[in-house]
Amino acid sequence: MKKVLLIAAFAVLGFGVSNAQVEEGNSLITAKVGFGGNYVGGSATAGLPMGLQYEYQLSDKFRLGASVDYQSTKWDHPAAGSEFKWTLIFASAVGNYVIVNNENLDVYAGAKAGYVIVNFDDGGSGVANTAGSGIGYGAHVGGRYWFGSSIGINAEVGYSSFSIASAGLTFKF
Repeated sequence: MKKVLLIAAFAVLGFGVSNAQVEEGNSLITAKVGFGGNYVGGSATAGLPMGLQYEYQLSDKFRLGASVDYQSTKWDHPAAGSEFKWTLIFASAVGNYVIVNNENLDVYAGAKAGYVIVNFDDGGSGVANTAGSGIGYGAHVGGRYWFGSSIGINAEVGYSSFSIASAGLTFKF
């Protein structure tokens, strides 16, 4: 963990401090981790949702992009004598309306819609899959704080198919 923090600190310092305002034609890539959301009761454990999002700045107020989110859950089912596993992938289109876009701060509100793919592994027990794939959606408010001209931290709150909050790193090019 110390190595990761040290590398991140050098990367941030290496980019220098300059105008990070997102401009028309810029692209953003955000790698994020989600928190909260899917309730898993009993002895089930849910992994942290993870995602990768791309956005393109269409104008000074609008961004459009795509996102892929992943989460896994497992449950030791004592009656079946098996471990059940669910893998979820949410592929979506994302649209954001930019509220604040200045030198160090980027605040936005947006929505996403797409398809959630659910894969179920019954661990060989023969239990039928009752979880199905289908439409996924979300709405959020988020912000980025830019450390330099092309790297920043990102946080979002709202509803998504897997979490109610997320945090990550954004790279602008």
